[in-house]
Amino acid sequence: MNLVLMPMSGPDFERRAAMLRRRYAGNLEREKGMAAADAEAEARRQMEVVLPRGLDSELAILRSAQVDGVQVGWLWAMLPGAPTRPEMAWLHNIEVDPEHQGRGHARAMIRALEHELRGQDVTRLGLNVFGGNTRAIGLYESLGFTVMAQQMAKALDPAPADEAAVAPAVVDDADQAPDPQYVAGLTRVRVAAGVLYRDGQGRVLIVQPTYKDTAEIPGGALEAGESPLQACRREVREELGVDLPVGGLLAVDWTPPRPHWDGALMFVFDGGELTAAQTEAIRAAPDELSGWRFAAVADLDTLMVPRLAKRIRACLALASAGSYLESGDLPTP
Repeated sequence: MNLVLMPMSGPDFERRAAMLRRRYAGNLEREKGMAAADAEAEARRQMEVVLPRGLDSELAILRSAQVDGVQVGWLWAMLPGAPTRPEMAWLHNIEVDPEHQGRGHARAMIRALEHELRGQDVTRLGLNVFGGNTRAIGLYESLGFTVMAQQMAKALDPAPADEAAVAPAVVDDADQAPDPQYVAGLTRVRVAAGVLYRDGQGRVLIVQPTYKDTAEIPGGALEAGESPLQACRREVREELGVDLPVGGLLAVDWTPPRPHWDGALMFVFDGGELTAAQTEAIRAAPDELSGWRFAAVADLDTLMVPRLAKRIRACLALASAGSYLESGDLPTP
């Protein structure tokens, strides 16, 4: 694959910009609870601030991504000095066209943009991503992006009339705003969940994400409000295109912090042995996976990162007993 970034044409820019405004307005409605008209106006306003002259706007990088002369997507970035983030280059949008997704183009586009920015002596690149877009977050993290800031929100349901007039006699500590300094000192951890499926030969079902070079078991990071089991079932449905059984807990594995990453709790559930019918029903999502297969346990070290291979072997040994691990090992009593 030889992906190159080319200057965008005027008609292509107008078409892409209109689609981007509609999509961004929809995100504002879903993620921030804005009314449709307000979201549309805000999307238009933000684009006009950053691109006042459209395709000819100063400091704008608007590129069409092409592979062997075929357009596969586009991106929009701004050089340092732009009004939104003057201290660094900023990637405002990157998009792979639907018919070309699942082939690693997004990763190649970001790499090509980084090469172009280095040629202009740019030393830092940033971007925004909505918290619910776990697939994009996984891609960006694998490319070395780290979290700079987080925004949080919740919907407040109106209190019933008979409750609104009377203050509760007893207040649960969980409803009280905690001391910010106390919260700042708490340990931050990532949480993810995966499931271990086997075939009749004892091989393990592994998947190949489009955003990384090593294999995984089905699963992923928890979304807001999910339990590990709920997240695991959702990820199986999204990745494999079918509702497969997710049984009891095999292990919880603690992964210590490392450079650029907080520590993590990894829940591994037992999916059991899949039947031929269940296996035939699997339809890998092309925008998330480039493939899947059953792999022999002896081959795992060559297919995935060592800590995951070790975790899988430990879980197979534990069967359905369930245990607590640290980096794939049973702690010493």
